[in-house]
Amino acid sequence: MVNRESPKRPVVALAALNALERIGMVDQALLDRSANSGDSELAKVAIRIAAKQGNWSVVHGLVRHPRWDVRSETAAALGKEGGAAAEALLRGMLEQEADLIAGKAVAGALAAILASRPA
Repeated sequence: MVNRESPKRPVVALAALNALERIGMVDQALLDRSANSGDSELAKVAIRIAAKQGNWSVVHGLVRHPRWDVRSETAAALGKEGGAAAEALLRGMLEQEADLIAGKAVAGALAAILASRPA
Protein backbone atom coordinates (compact mmCIF):
# COMPACT_ATOMS: atom_id res chain seq x y z
CA MET A 1 0.00 0.00 0.00
CA VAL A 2 1.27 3.48 -0.90
CA ASN A 3 1.47 6.05 1.85
CA ARG A 4 -0.01 9.18 0.29
CA GLU A 5 0.78 11.26 3.39
CA SER A 6 4.53 11.04 2.85
CA PRO A 7 6.87 13.68 4.27
CA LYS A 8 7.43 14.94 0.71
CA ARG A 9 3.97 16.54 0.53
CA PRO A 10 4.75 19.45 2.88
CA VAL A 11 8.03 20.04 1.05
CA VAL A 12 6.18 20.24 -2.26
CA ALA A 13 3.57 22.56 -0.75
CA LEU A 14 6.32 24.81 0.68
CA ALA A 15 8.09 24.97 -2.67
CA ALA A 16 4.83 25.72 -4.46
CA LEU A 17 3.85 28.47 -2.02
CA ASN A 18 7.28 30.11 -2.29
CA ALA A 19 7.18 29.90 -6.09
CA LEU A 20 3.69 31.39 -6.22
CA GLU A 21 4.83 34.24 -4.00
CA ARG A 22 7.74 35.00 -6.33
CA ILE A 23 5.34 35.45 -9.24
CA GLY A 24 2.75 37.35 -7.22
CA MET A 25 0.06 34.68 -7.26
CA VAL A 26 -0.63 34.26 -3.53
CA ASP A 27 -4.15 35.35 -2.60
CA GLN A 28 -6.16 35.40 0.63
CA ALA A 29 -7.63 31.92 0.09
CA LEU A 30 -4.21 30.34 -0.45
CA LEU A 31 -2.77 32.07 2.60
CA ASP A 32 -5.71 30.93 4.73
CA ARG A 33 -5.35 27.33 3.54
CA SER A 34 -1.60 27.37 4.10
CA ALA A 35 -1.83 28.98 7.54
CA ASN A 36 -4.45 26.45 8.67
CA SER A 37 -3.06 23.37 6.93
CA GLY A 38 -1.78 21.73 10.10
CA ASP A 39 1.83 21.96 8.87
CA SER A 40 3.86 24.38 10.98
CA GLU A 41 6.42 25.12 8.27
CA LEU A 42 3.69 25.99 5.80
CA ALA A 43 2.01 28.18 8.43
CA LYS A 44 5.27 30.07 9.06
CA VAL A 45 5.77 30.75 5.35
CA ALA A 46 2.15 31.92 5.15
CA ILE A 47 2.82 34.33 8.04
CA ARG A 48 5.90 35.75 6.31
CA ILE A 49 4.05 36.24 3.04
CA ALA A 50 0.99 37.72 4.75
CA ALA A 51 3.18 40.19 6.63
CA LYS A 52 4.92 41.25 3.40
CA GLN A 53 1.50 41.80 1.85
CA GLY A 54 0.15 43.64 4.89
CA ASN A 55 -2.49 40.91 5.15
CA TRP A 56 -2.73 41.02 8.92
CA SER A 57 -5.90 38.93 9.25
CA VAL A 58 -3.88 35.79 8.48
CA VAL A 59 -1.32 36.72 11.14
CA HIS A 60 -3.97 37.64 13.71
CA GLY A 61 -5.63 34.27 13.19
CA LEU A 62 -2.54 32.39 14.38
CA VAL A 63 -1.91 33.96 17.80
CA ARG A 64 -3.21 30.82 19.54
CA HIS A 65 -1.60 28.26 17.23
CA PRO A 66 -0.64 25.07 19.10
CA ARG A 67 3.00 25.19 17.94
CA TRP A 68 5.48 27.47 19.73
CA ASP A 69 7.45 28.16 16.54
CA VAL A 70 4.34 29.38 14.73
CA ARG A 71 3.42 31.61 17.68
CA SER A 72 6.98 32.99 17.65
CA GLU A 73 6.73 33.79 13.94
CA THR A 74 3.31 35.33 14.55
CA ALA A 75 4.77 37.54 17.29
CA ALA A 76 7.58 38.69 15.02
CA ALA A 77 5.06 39.64 12.33
CA LEU A 78 2.90 41.49 14.85
CA GLY A 79 5.96 43.42 15.99
CA LYS A 80 6.45 44.57 12.40
CA GLU A 81 2.77 45.42 12.03
CA GLY A 82 2.80 47.70 15.05
CA GLY A 83 -0.23 49.68 16.15
CA ALA A 84 -2.85 49.20 18.81
CA ALA A 85 -4.35 45.97 17.43
CA ALA A 86 -0.97 44.24 17.25
CA GLU A 87 -0.06 45.52 20.70
CA ALA A 88 -3.29 44.15 22.19
CA LEU A 89 -2.76 40.77 20.54
CA LEU A 90 0.81 40.59 21.81
CA ARG A 91 -0.26 41.51 25.34
CA GLY A 92 -2.83 38.71 25.20
CA MET A 93 -0.23 36.29 23.88
CA LEU A 94 2.22 37.27 26.61
CA GLU A 95 -0.35 36.57 29.33
CA GLN A 96 -1.05 33.09 27.96
CA GLU A 97 2.35 31.98 26.64
CA ALA A 98 3.81 28.98 28.44
CA ASP A 99 6.76 28.32 26.12
CA LEU A 100 9.96 30.14 27.05
CA ILE A 101 11.19 30.71 23.49
CA ALA A 102 7.82 31.87 22.19
CA GLY A 103 7.44 34.06 25.28
CA LYS A 104 10.74 35.79 24.51
CA ALA A 105 9.62 36.37 20.91
CA VAL A 106 6.33 37.84 22.12
CA ALA A 107 8.06 40.06 24.69
CA GLY A 108 10.57 41.25 22.10
CA ALA A 109 7.85 42.10 19.58
CA LEU A 110 5.86 43.95 22.22
CA ALA A 111 8.96 45.87 23.31
CA ALA A 112 9.59 46.90 19.69
CA ILE A 113 6.07 48.29 19.38
CA LEU A 114 6.33 50.15 22.67
CA ALA A 115 9.73 51.59 21.71
CA SER A 116 8.36 52.88 18.41
CA ARG A 117 5.67 54.97 20.09
CA PRO A 118 6.16 58.70 19.90
CA ALA A 119 7.38 60.17 23.17
